[in-house]
Amino acid sequence: MYYVIHPYLHTNKVEARGYQLEALKAALNNPILLVLPTGLGKTAVEWMVMAEYLRKGGKVILVAPTNPLVDQHHRMAVEMLKIEDGPDSIVRISGSTPWQRREGEIKEAKVIISTPQVIRNDTLRGTLNLAEFSLLVFDEAHHATGEHAMAQLAVLYNERANTRWVLGATASPGFKEETVSEICKRLGLDSIHARKGNSPMIAPYTVGMDVTELR
Repeated sequence: MYYVIHPYLHTNKVEARGYQLEALKAALNNPILLVLPTGLGKTAVEWMVMAEYLRKGGKVILVAPTNPLVDQHHRMAVEMLKIEDGPDSIVRISGSTPWQRREGEIKEAKVIISTPQVIRNDTLRGTLNLAEFSLLVFDEAHHATGEHAMAQLAVLYNERANTRWVLGATASPGFKEETVSEICKRLGLDSIHARKGNSPMIAPYTVGMDVTELR
């Protein structure tokens, strides 16, 4: 088994899978919507992209649609990412925390993980400056439609960020072309990088998964 070596990743944490490295290359060359089947490591690609932007001196926001997902991402970020300032610079911010306290946490953070509602609200309040963040990762990006906070945050980021880069990730972008187009438009994505579970690079890693296809 081989692992990715990077100054901002802990040793032997991110497995070097070919299809993930292929997705990483795509995500570093263009703002993309990454579509991979459930259980095949979209988050590993997210950590690698985040590590590279941290290496360049950037700051990163990752948003997920629910608090349990935010908690999970925060635990994994502390486990995966190696930052000179230590794990305290990887901050989970919550709407249950007073905004005055969040403002202080935001200033000290290199990585912020939260729901899109909190980031949107702090941006509109003026206590979070999106221009300071060079990368914004949207996990479960299929929510970025209509009036969802994820879509609203994407519009704010694309309007306000000086050096902006977006990565959207999902296992299920939707089956309607207009829905997928809206996600890409709202997030400001240039292309879609999608791989099916039966593709030659991915098939070896789907062993043991019980998949039922519903058409």
